[in-house]
Amino acid sequence: MKRPVGITLIAMYCIVGGVISIILGVLMLIGSESVGISWHTLLSLITLVTGVFELIVFYGLWFLQKWSASLAVYLNAIYIFISFILIFTDSSFTNFCIQAMFIMISAVILQYLMKPEIKYIYQK
Repeated sequence: MKRPVGITLIAMYCIVGGVISIILGVLMLIGSESVGISWHTLLSLITLVTGVFELIVFYGLWFLQKWSASLAVYLNAIYIFISFILIFTDSSFTNFCIQAMFIMISAVILQYLMKPEIKYIYQK
């Protein structure tokens, strides 16, 4: 079966986001001055793990694996939740705009992955 263009775009978004998250997570861990578990270390690890999941989702979407659409839905739902939390932790207008953009992107991805014809591709 041929991969739809929307799936290709989402997969590309996942690989770019995954690579950036892994790089940021590693840099944040290297730059962490504290020893042991701190908020900074925890955030670094979450960023790193998120990047790995993004790469897993990329692989699954690219090769039309059954599990990948579900994982992408869960991941984007979590991203929306985290973005809402981040809006309230930093009240700057710049942060608000960035988080609003991520919420919109995740919402569009969720809407696309929930379309019946896309669900059908991943149910086979």
